[in-house]
Amino acid sequence: MDSSAKDIIFDSQGICNYCSEYLERSEHILNKDPDQRCHELETFLAKVKRSGRDKKYDCVIGVSGGVDSSVVAAMLKKQGYKVFGATMRLYSQVDKVNKNKNCCAGRDIEDARLVAKQFDFPHYILDYQEEFYEGVIEDFAKSYAE
Repeated sequence: MDSSAKDIIFDSQGICNYCSEYLERSEHILNKDPDQRCHELETFLAKVKRSGRDKKYDCVIGVSGGVDSSVVAAMLKKQGYKVFGATMRLYSQVDKVNKNKNCCAGRDIEDARLVAKQFDFPHYILDYQEEFYEGVIEDFAKSYAE
């Protein structure tokens, strides 16, 4: 187990204190009436559209190549938003596109590119391989080696 969270504790149901704290902080959102949440989302999107009126783009969408982000980008584009798509490359697949679905590399990046092409919005790949390796993978591996 990751030993970097020294203060982690589990209750009698096996739920850790981090999860419990998250649920407490999010209760006002999670228990909100779905119609109210939809209204708030529509209000927010209208504000986004107004604030981007004279700009080249009015929203940046992180497009992973998966279904959720692809649908969001496509829906916003169809509704008239000026979408800018971005994907973070987090590790190398030697730039080959393979048949495996691996987040943030290989096939997913190609899928994100194809969605952007199909729905006609610019798509950029942000290469964060070095930062991801140094800031996440090395620390993760170190915590297990200790």
